[in-house]
Amino acid sequence: DLKMAALSFTCTVCFETFDDCLHCPRLLSCGHTFCSHCLQQLLAAPDSGELCCPEDRRREQVVHGVEGLPKNVFLLGQMAAANPPSTHTQMCELCEEQHAAERRCLDCGENMCATLAHAHTLFKVSKAHRVVSFSELEANPHLASLAPLCPTHTKPYLYYDKECGRAVCGDCHALHHVGHACQSLAEAAALFQGEVPLLLEEVERWEHKLHSLKGRVNETQDQLQSNYTRAEAKLRATFEQLRAALAYREATLLSDLAAHHKSKAFPLTEQSAHLHTRLSCLHTVAQQARAAVPNGGAPVVVAATELKAALGALQQRSCETVDGDAELSFTPNHEDLRKGIERVGAVDTHRTDAAATTATGPGLEAADHNGRFTICAREATGGQRGVG
Repeated sequence: DLKMAALSFTCTVCFETFDDCLHCPRLLSCGHTFCSHCLQQLLAAPDSGELCCPEDRRREQVVHGVEGLPKNVFLLGQMAAANPPSTHTQMCELCEEQHAAERRCLDCGENMCATLAHAHTLFKVSKAHRVVSFSELEANPHLASLAPLCPTHTKPYLYYDKECGRAVCGDCHALHHVGHACQSLAEAAALFQGEVPLLLEEVERWEHKLHSLKGRVNETQDQLQSNYTRAEAKLRATFEQLRAALAYREATLLSDLAAHHKSKAFPLTEQSAHLHTRLSCLHTVAQQARAAVPNGGAPVVVAATELKAALGALQQRSCETVDGDAELSFTPNHEDLRKGIERVGAVDTHRTDAAATTATGPGLEAADHNGRFTICAREATGGQRGVG
């Protein structure tokens, strides 16, 4: 807190501590505060009458120069509260003779000699200002904590408008609240003095309610997170079991497929081997017969006899049909699988209103033209809630 307080007493451009002289804090209309020295440097040109706020880059009209900008008297008051002024170092900021300052106006944020402090309390515009001596300020530093300023004119509040229900400064009163039922801040404070404790009691009751509600909200958040974690773990475990079941089913079907393939392939393999043997024998007998024909005699007789025997053997055995077939396939049941997956489970919030809606249909795939799709709401148990 002390570090932040020290930072607030420092110009954010030059990082010099604010004072009542060269580095006097000046308030721009945008609400940002910088020292007089930096604002003078930021003027676009000596006679331009315009500068740019270093914080939000908003342009500020400086008709009467940097010295014409309002002092941030609230900040000066806070600084005075943190560091009460000493009568040995402060000089009057208003008189030309530079008399020693003895008093300080908490509303203007200026140190004054005794003569000008007395005159300050006589002027109409400043007679309601709080002018205190340095000794009073040293004894009660809290006096330097200034009341809020009017955000429109950066001037202290002087009146309370009962019709509008708000405090107003002198300029606001003259420009917008003429003819209204107004009273001094002292009179309004006397009336509100007894009301504020009642309002504070009401604030305390609301604080208790809000703290209680916040506790229930936090408890609900924790319970929701806990339920989410459990549901996520259960969902992942369920699908892990499904993946294991699918893997087992896949292995079973592959085994069945391999067994059927083997049972069908065995007779075909046997028939292929027998046909190969017969073709070899027939080829050998035919070659011998072709070689015996040119020679004649006994070799022709033997060759003819072997050819008849071989052909006779082929006629006795069936050589026109295949011992088996190639029918073997896998037929997936996508519809049953889809329905089974949909029946795996459902996310249930125990509420009658759906947190999310699922839409299905070919219309969802339409990229550049209109399409139709169906929205179906279902309960956690799977029952249909509505279709549109």
